[in-house]
Amino acid sequence: MNAPRISQLPLLISLNVAIAVANNATLLGFDRALMCIDEAISPFNINGPFTADYNPPRALEPTEVQKTVLHHPWLDIFPFPKFRDNVILAADAELLDDGELCEDISEINYENVEKPSLIVWGDSSVPNSWEASPWFLRKWGWLLQGCPELIETTNRWRQSRGERLLKWNNE
Repeated sequence: MNAPRISQLPLLISLNVAIAVANNATLLGFDRALMCIDEAISPFNINGPFTADYNPPRALEPTEVQKTVLHHPWLDIFPFPKFRDNVILAADAELLDDGELCEDISEINYENVEKPSLIVWGDSSVPNSWEASPWFLRKWGWLLQGCPELIETTNRWRQSRGERLLKWNNE
């Protein structure tokens, strides 16, 4: 049979995240090539006000933090506004290395299936399509302060597979 092997799961997860980044960049009107340029600056910082017909999906609408704090455009693609703000502010305060976060989310690692990662199961612009691995939450969960949506969607996916729900204090 040509059924997928469990050993292919890290590749599939990483490909889905890469597709999600590209799709959400397109929905935001960004040149997708910006995502691969280390020193790129978010168009929300450069372009100023967008035209009246600019209409990204609601979950991707830029926040004041995104418009005022310089950051890489890859941080704009998550459909969780408070998470985006938390990451941008933490990176600006040098409390995190956004490159390390990017690697954890996008790097393929066949040897370590317990690496921190995000999983995208559907439309990348919809928060309900995203899930965080337990390892992601252990390492980066502090970035979810005030952002219960990612935990809620993670638990919906876990429940659908009959897995134990995660308890997380993100107050």
